[in-house]
Amino acid sequence: MVNYKGEVVNADSQNLPSDFSIFGLRSNTVLSIDHVELGRRWGISPEKALRTVRSTTQRGIRNTSQYSLTRRITTNDRSLRYRRLPHQVFADTLISKTVSIRGNKYAQVFATSFGWTRVYPMSQKGLAHEGLSLLFQSDGVPSECIVDGSKEQIQGAFRRKLKEAACQLRQTEPHSPWQNAAEGAIHVLKRGAARKMSKTGSPKALWDDYLVLESYIRSNTAHDIYSLNGQVPETVMSGETADISFISELGWYDWVKFRDTSEAFPNDKVVLGRYLGPSIDVGPALTAKILKMNGHNCLSVNISWIE
Repeated sequence: MVNYKGEVVNADSQNLPSDFSIFGLRSNTVLSIDHVELGRRWGISPEKALRTVRSTTQRGIRNTSQYSLTRRITTNDRSLRYRRLPHQVFADTLISKTVSIRGNKYAQVFATSFGWTRVYPMSQKGLAHEGLSLLFQSDGVPSECIVDGSKEQIQGAFRRKLKEAACQLRQTEPHSPWQNAAEGAIHVLKRGAARKMSKTGSPKALWDDYLVLESYIRSNTAHDIYSLNGQVPETVMSGETADISFISELGWYDWVKFRDTSEAFPNDKVVLGRYLGPSIDVGPALTAKILKMNGHNCLSVNISWIE
């Protein structure tokens, strides 16, 4: 054990708990460095150090006095690795009666009270935590995540990942869907999907691709919501002016002509297809998902190839 002077002493002889440390805190307590110690380490005045501590966070500080060179310190850094979102996010699971061509029957939906939305299709409800990981990686970690009482959102990997990312998990009251903004977002997404897919004549099995596109459209639309103050939800959420280039060049299920390099000779490599929205995880920023004429194969194609 280490006492307040930094000396190694016997815990029993001092009548102190075995987990006493130089910080005077238990090893599982959230620690922070005060302005006096910070000023000494950085070589700045106490006044500057105090202002610095008040205007910053210390989510990754560890109690190293409880570790030795024979014991490995935890390597979890989710609370520091991802950017932080300044707003609370609501989450809920959307269920579809139709299995998509990608094998999806569910979608994890994240939304805010001012219209920002993200959709992550999945094949099983138990994969809700994978949508949470994608949210952290692509957009960031919200200050709070508010969910209903479903087991896949309040237990297991979903709860663990929120804890590791220092995101507070909150649960709504039972039988109170109006307390969860994601419920309203799902209603709007379903209504938009029914209208747009019916208008364009697109197959129902493409519902997951359309919901992803619709979520980006809603997040980049200037809704008549007071808290937006004339901005789009994406700008309010990220703090940066939103760019709509990747979703504005084409409309859902539009005919496109693109170059398919998989076509064998003597077939023409310039073929027709249908636009299904942006391909976020493949290629450059302006890459689109294209449905081939056979109705089964989906390709990711750079928009610069589309005529």
